[in-house]
Amino acid sequence: MSADGIVWECINRGFCSFKIKTDRTIFCTNKYNITGICERKFCPLANSQYATVLDVNGHIVLHMKVIERAHLPSEQWEMVELSQDYKLAVKQLHKNLKYWPVHIRDKCRLRLKKIKEMHIRMHRLEKTIEPRLVHIKKKAERRDMLRQAKALAAAQIEKTIQKELLTQLKEGKYDEIYNFSTLAYKSLVTETAGKKPVKFHDNEESEGRMQKEREVSTEEEYEYEKQEREPVRAAA
Repeated sequence: MSADGIVWECINRGFCSFKIKTDRTIFCTNKYNITGICERKFCPLANSQYATVLDVNGHIVLHMKVIERAHLPSEQWEMVELSQDYKLAVKQLHKNLKYWPVHIRDKCRLRLKKIKEMHIRMHRLEKTIEPRLVHIKKKAERRDMLRQAKALAAAQIEKTIQKELLTQLKEGKYDEIYNFSTLAYKSLVTETAGKKPVKFHDNEESEGRMQKEREVSTEEEYEYEKQEREPVRAAA
């Protein structure tokens, strides 16, 4: 135990990387410290026989260090996983620390209780629904708003033109539909299906009909000129 005393004298009077001094007390940041306070009997570096309870990935594990394994740093700490049931875990703790100092055993039991309470609070928080802050990209949101405004304006213009064309068609200003899209008049066709049939002609049919009308008019002009020439020949 003389080595433990020498280690504590060096740590207490000299430098220790785990020591944090405040106005009231001195804290220890070593994860194996039971209380978190820098004291001789609770220092994990200055005690060859030491034990603590840690939370390892949701499991409660008892860590024990004895003088017999001091020459094996990789095997210095013996780890025993405790049960999730608090009463059974306390029994396991007392069984493994039966002949240990009372202050070590009591502090390990108190630390076990705090870890178990922490697990209960964590499970309760997981079940509750909490609001989560999400980053909003202002530039992308502004760009989407401008696109929506442009699309809405274009849709209103198309609706206005469609309404005006349908109004003129109902008033009888158009005998037929020439070069307008037939999709704009589907609603009108369904409304006026029982009143007045509306015929839609393709561009090819209208061009063929116009060509036939031109041929008929040309034949009529030819017959008329032929009839005018025949009396002149008879007089001669």
